[in-house]
Amino acid sequence: MKAIIEFCAIFAVGILNHVMGAFFYFVRSDYEQIFSPTENLLRLWWASLSGISVVLLVAINQPEGLASVGIVASDATPLFVGIVSISLIVLFLGGVQGLINYFLRPSPENKTLLSNPVAKRVAQYQNKLGKSAYLTVLPFAVASEELIYRGYLVLMLGRRTHTYLPWVILSVALSVIIHLYQGRSVTNVLYYAIFALCFIGLAVWTGNIMTPIVAHLYYDLMWTFGVWEKATVQLVNHRHSKSKSFLYLVLIVVNLLLLLVMLSWMISFAN
Repeated sequence: MKAIIEFCAIFAVGILNHVMGAFFYFVRSDYEQIFSPTENLLRLWWASLSGISVVLLVAINQPEGLASVGIVASDATPLFVGIVSISLIVLFLGGVQGLINYFLRPSPENKTLLSNPVAKRVAQYQNKLGKSAYLTVLPFAVASEELIYRGYLVLMLGRRTHTYLPWVILSVALSVIIHLYQGRSVTNVLYYAIFALCFIGLAVWTGNIMTPIVAHLYYDLMWTFGVWEKATVQLVNHRHSKSKSFLYLVLIVVNLLLLLVMLSWMISFAN
């Protein structure tokens, strides 16, 4: 019964929230534009913190504690492995995409900015304060996704049931579903599945959830800075009032403090 309650809690707070978000994008392609950039950032921040909190709450009530979701004491190896692994994957996929583009010769227009709702959302943060606020929220969004789909679904449930395969399949399937709103072509689906398998592989191989978190965050940072570099006048440039600028500043400070507290707390528990 306890295991069912834990699964329902994580499903309701984390997975269902992601699936519903993807569904709303299917219904309305301009769903993100219903809210202001500040509201979107706060929604992402709150959803991420909720997901992290429920997974950590479940983990600390396990016999293995936080180690049940891959939060263990270690050196800098996960950082190195995560960055190198995702770099190799990106280089490989970039080469494959280059070959596809060479033979198919797609339109030269910037399809990422024109069609990807996440790229449009990221590009809304044009000034330094907005970008800084987004960058402090991003680690929480990544950590939430990894803790739910790799830490809980794969590591914890895999060890509990003594088999990883069904949980790997479920994790990959859910990872693909929650990203479909970014693009539903066969190529996109394959990319989502490959990255999900990569993050799962890193989690299972090292037994440390920080490895896929670092890999995922490193990739998202590269992608985010790429979007900002390519952002053009096609996207609306929102002006920030003094109150919103102050809110961004508060959010930055709070997030940095939260990151510090969470890292210290997890290290103390892992030890």
